[in-house]
Amino acid sequence: MINLGDKNWGVKDSGLLAYKQVGSKYFNKDFDFTRASNGTYVDKNGVLQTAELYNLIDYSQDFSQWTKIGTPTLTNNYGISPFGVQNSTRVQAVSGNRIYLSIIGNSSTYTYSIYAKGSGTLRIRDNSGTYYLEISPTSEWVRYDYSFTASFTNIQIEFIATSDVEIYGAQLVEGTEPLDYQYTNGRVGIPRIDFSDGVGALLLEGQRSNLITYSEDWTQSVWVKRGFEVNNTTEQGPLGTSNAIKITENNTDNNPALYFSPDITDGTDRTFSVWGKASENIDIALCTQGSTLNDTISLTTEWQKFEVTSNVNTYLGPHIGGFSTIPRGCGVTFYFAMPQQEAGSYATSYIKTEGSTVTRTADVANNCGSEQDFNSEEGVLYAEIKTTNSDSTLNISLSDGTNVEYIKFIIVSSSATIRAEIGYSGGNNSIPYYGYSYGDIIKMAFVYSASEFKFFVNGNQQGSTIISHTLPSNLSSLQFDRGDGSAPFYGKVRSVKYFPEALTDEQLENLTT
Repeated sequence: MINLGDKNWGVKDSGLLAYKQVGSKYFNKDFDFTRASNGTYVDKNGVLQTAELYNLIDYSQDFSQWTKIGTPTLTNNYGISPFGVQNSTRVQAVSGNRIYLSIIGNSSTYTYSIYAKGSGTLRIRDNSGTYYLEISPTSEWVRYDYSFTASFTNIQIEFIATSDVEIYGAQLVEGTEPLDYQYTNGRVGIPRIDFSDGVGALLLEGQRSNLITYSEDWTQSVWVKRGFEVNNTTEQGPLGTSNAIKITENNTDNNPALYFSPDITDGTDRTFSVWGKASENIDIALCTQGSTLNDTISLTTEWQKFEVTSNVNTYLGPHIGGFSTIPRGCGVTFYFAMPQQEAGSYATSYIKTEGSTVTRTADVANNCGSEQDFNSEEGVLYAEIKTTNSDSTLNISLSDGTNVEYIKFIIVSSSATIRAEIGYSGGNNSIPYYGYSYGDIIKMAFVYSASEFKFFVNGNQQGSTIISHTLPSNLSSLQFDRGDGSAPFYGKVRSVKYFPEALTDEQLENLTT
């Protein structure tokens, strides 16, 4: 069985850890993961966090990517690392041999750290010859760290005596603390495990930009305050961070409003989202453009997230209030936080801005497993998901790397359907489920074998059992797309499992209940 999630999440830079179970033994199975930017998520304590790469070293474990000076011999995956996995690197070197990575540094304070054990002596230095740390490893793993203030262009590990040493987990961070070790493999993004629904789920989103250039400083002139006084505060926002904006109606305008001012007239969908609360219950306007009232929202004394979508032709910025919905002199104090204006028909996770628009690039997770992990003759694909994309066709697939040979789930939010489908050279067979609503949490599984094909959703079999069908061949990869990289899944994934054998109806009912 291959299992992703299901209370067994593991994340790292450019990788998402699943595991394969064979009898009582467990083996890591990685999804390739990329997102070339930071992204926000809600942690298990309900606090907004940023999935941020703070380790400045591009390859923290793969020392074969570092440049060699002299003739040090490196053996990857030589021994058991400090974290119990066989992925340390053995180095055999003579005095003066070095390995290094080019890192452009500023004149700042940094902390370097590395795990080492063995014999010999190592020095951490830069290209100018300045030594920051000298290490004499022992027979046990020790994490060595050293803080320094400097400007540098690379970090070097120099072997100053005949050495037979294991190294692991190089890290360079800004500041005076070493921080928890963070794996990097080209620094291309860290998966986000989001708990905003109370349960950990892998968050996958497409590329989006926050077009509001000051999302946490509404005193800036790009925010037009008509009949409002605006103050930045340390008031705690809705997700545990001090980013709430205090807004007071000042009795100077018969039609008070607060809006972001740059004009955009491109005729595309815009979604405006914002968190809000008030000192007392009150209805106000929320709109994506100044000339049209899109929605009336009901603020209470508790934080709520509101969003509204419309097609923007005459654009005067996203508006809060206006249209006489807030009476002059009402005396109500408002708090707002994390405004976001996006091109699209639905809102995504928060993107902080500080003077310019900011883009979060798309999450991509695919290529888990290999042909020997999957069974083309029988098996079960299972997923527990929640979609956050309301206008696209989404896929989770097991395939040969194409959109020809596959088994997959196809989610079509616009028609409220999900299909379990088997594809093969020359055709496909599918079973639909007609009860899906965008944003629902759903458990689904389908079983395939030479004799039958069944689809179960939320504990019940859907449609009829298909007896006569052709099986796909050469299944070799589990992906969050249709098999060839197109039509990716965007949403929240609580769990994905693959079983290399068919399960009984009772087992499938229990699995999806």
